[in-house]
Amino acid sequence: MSMSEGQASPTGLTVVDHVAGGEATLALNSRMMLAANTTLQLTFLFAFLYLRANNFGGMWHPSGVSAPPEVLALVALLVPVVTLLASMLTSTDEFSGFSAMVISPE
Repeated sequence: MSMSEGQASPTGLTVVDHVAGGEATLALNSRMMLAANTTLQLTFLFAFLYLRANNFGGMWHPSGVSAPPEVLALVALLVPVVTLLASMLTSTDEFSGFSAMVISPE
């Protein structure tokens, strides 16, 4: 028998297939991921502005070094936003393809 049928594992825990309020957990996790990505992007923005403002020894933009394409930054910013929007558009009252495997004590 599989564990998804409610059988106890050797540790005394069982697998619960559906948890009430799972939609709120998915929304919270999405927001936390978006916040973490935003924080990461802001650290790069701070480093960019700090180094440009200080310009130690004129090395902010030395000759022979070109800037990367701006498209890379745009893609890095748009991927999480598009993913979040797609997740919101495809979500229903159920878990929309996500399998909730929560381990709870018996």
